[in-house]
Amino acid sequence: MTPRGSEQNSGHSDSGPRARLIQAAEATRRQVFTSLPWGLRLACVMFRVRFAADARSFGRFTYGLFHLFGVNGLPRAAHVPETIREIDKLPDGYGAEFGQKARRVVTKYLRDSDHIDEALSTVALKLIGNKSVENGVRGKDLHQAENYVLKMVQNQALDVVRSERVRRHEDITELLREPGSWESIGELIPQREQEQIRRELEESVSPRLAPDLVAYLDLLLEGVSNKSIAEQKMLPSLRERPMSQQGLAKYRDRIKQVLQRHFEVQATCRGV
Repeated sequence: MTPRGSEQNSGHSDSGPRARLIQAAEATRRQVFTSLPWGLRLACVMFRVRFAADARSFGRFTYGLFHLFGVNGLPRAAHVPETIREIDKLPDGYGAEFGQKARRVVTKYLRDSDHIDEALSTVALKLIGNKSVENGVRGKDLHQAENYVLKMVQNQALDVVRSERVRRHEDITELLREPGSWESIGELIPQREQEQIRRELEESVSPRLAPDLVAYLDLLLEGVSNKSIAEQKMLPSLRERPMSQQGLAKYRDRIKQVLQRHFEVQATCRGV
């Protein structure tokens, strides 16, 4: 698939040599990024839309992974997930108390809601993509496994505090150092299902309310950050109506809703 987002203008108004070099470098970087493994590109999208960032989603997702990792003492559930994609078959509220506890840990260090969401989403992706996490909790009692993850949450919050002093941490690729992690994250949505997701996005909202929604997804799949999209006006609608990085939240929330619904549908179908 050729990402439609690559057709968008970078938004630089200066036509001088330096600006042209920046545009060429950005175009090359995005082209290289699209050749990277699908799981890594999907991780970038999930990070940017703040996958599993709310307390209830984080708690259920973590407890679902605990089932896969053989943690002892988990609450009983009518259906025990056997794959990552079946975690959404766990009941709403499963692990919610733990999710609230994890969010409270983050709020000890961070106040900005987006930074809080960023920290939890990053930990969720690390739980999938880092083999050492599975090794650290496999076969442990629930209390031990929870403490292991809460320590990860605390460390991630501190990383965000430190990165804010230098620069905003925008590149999820730095967090995924093991090639095997790309395959694990790619299990959430196989690459062949991209077009289905695109159709669902196009049907999910009026273009008047969220223009360029699919183009926004394409830019995320090319590894472009929300900050760059907003500041460089990389969507046609932004050239007419500029929007802050925070304003793009409505776009990412819509994508997250469609992905979440997609996970649930697919998990149900696979569980039959």
